Amino acid sequence: MSDSTETTTASERAIKQQKPSSLTRSLKTPADEALRLYEHYWPPVEHFEGFDPELTDFMAATPEKQQAILEGLRHDPEAHGRFLHGHLGSIYAHSFGYRDGAFTRHTDDTAEIAQFAAKIALERELFDHWAALGDLPTFTDQTEAANHLDELAATNPGVVHPLFDFIRDEASREQIERFLLCETIRNEVVDDEVALLVVGLQGMMKAVAAANLWDECGRGKLENFHTYWLRRLLEATEDGWNTLDRYRVGHPGSAS
Repeated sequence: MSDSTETTTASERAIKQQKPSSLTRSLKTPADEALRLYEHYWPPVEHFEGFDPELTDFMAATPEKQQAILEGLRHDPEAHGRFLHGHLGSIYAHSFGYRDGAFTRHTDDTAEIAQFAAKIALERELFDHWAALGDLPTFTDQTEAANHLDELAATNPGVVHPLFDFIRDEASREQIERFLLCETIRNEVVDDEVALLVVGLQGMMKAVAAANLWDECGRGKLENFHTYWLRRLLEATEDGWNTLDRYRVGHPGSAS
């Protein structure tokens, strides 16, 4: 018997556990750099230390009081959006089970009910009042609708937007770093969001959503997970992990 004690990291144990599966050929032990980056908790958020007092008061308020609070914010789009996105981010962290959420070993029925009721009120406000839809197009037949969707897919603001030209041609290093911080925060849990899209779909729609999720998960290779690329980005940026943490603390409404 050897006197040496074998020690393995959490990532190495996960690889060993998955190797006997049908993904054996693609699940090769990653390079040391990949294993090291996977030791970072993801998403890179701090442990839950309690709800923001503003959210605590909102959850404790009656439905009538909650409605009055939301109505009072509608005149200020920035404050309105910060309130909705920041507090929904705190509630969603609990729903996903991230360590910055109010996730406990034992369920508190009263707190769960209050949190769920607040979620409904905040989401209703988000969709009914904060997110302006504008004029919706009308179509005479399915072909016209399909042509509109084809054009929208190619020209929507997520594809064509002045911001992209600005980042490419004019942005300073500081502005690019700020953009990448925001991009990291927006995409740090997109794999979980895509996973939720799979639920309830059927047929080809489910196949497309599942293919998207498989792509987010690097097609079975840890080094190709899209979230791993974000880890590499933070590692390549000077003091990247701490910079992200400081930015999140300083911008709670847009960094949740």
